[in-house]
Amino acid sequence: MIINPGNPHANADILSNLAKNVARRMGFDMKLLDTTTVQDTSGVEHWMCMFDVEETRVYRVQNGSQRFVHIEVGRDGLIDINDVEEQVRKAIEDLSVEAY
Repeated sequence: MIINPGNPHANADILSNLAKNVARRMGFDMKLLDTTTVQDTSGVEHWMCMFDVEETRVYRVQNGSQRFVHIEVGRDGLIDINDVEEQVRKAIEDLSVEAY
């Protein structure tokens, strides 16, 4: 399914909610990027995402380290929801197997 949200804020909201829902279905709790979380050395795994005009990424933060995967989103205003969902799922899978 291809959609055209019409503005960058709607874009970010739709993509963030999509990423959070994909993560939830995979058993993870994903939040919006909070850069202060990188300072957490407790060993807790943090899943975050950021979708705006500057970056489109899924993050895994743990023990003071962050890893991320870029998500390719159409730049012409059109978003292929199925493609983004698959990219987010793959990003979570890839980041889950990385050793810390």
